[in-house]
Amino acid sequence: MKQQPFLPKDVEYQALRRFVKMVEASSEGSMSENMASALAEELTPRQQQVVHMYYVDQMLMRDIADTLGVNVSTVSRTLGRGRDRLRRCLRYGGRALLDALEV
Repeated sequence: MKQQPFLPKDVEYQALRRFVKMVEASSEGSMSENMASALAEELTPRQQQVVHMYYVDQMLMRDIADTLGVNVSTVSRTLGRGRDRLRRCLRYGGRALLDALEV
């Protein structure tokens, strides 16, 4: 299996933020529906909440931790695990979703 090159953190952040917002906003087409359900099935409820707060609401990890009553390290770990799962979703169909939404 070929290793994919690492993206700079700011590029990765923008790509994931855009992906999450498009999946949440899109209600048309089977591809977006499939991706939305993949996100719902892949992420735990807490990961969904933290990913949404970080990427869509653009909250700082410290603010998320304060809101949820947890440590910043817990937010960081939860976000990291959710991000890993989102990468799998992007790898297995996210590119087609992004291409379809840009047309």
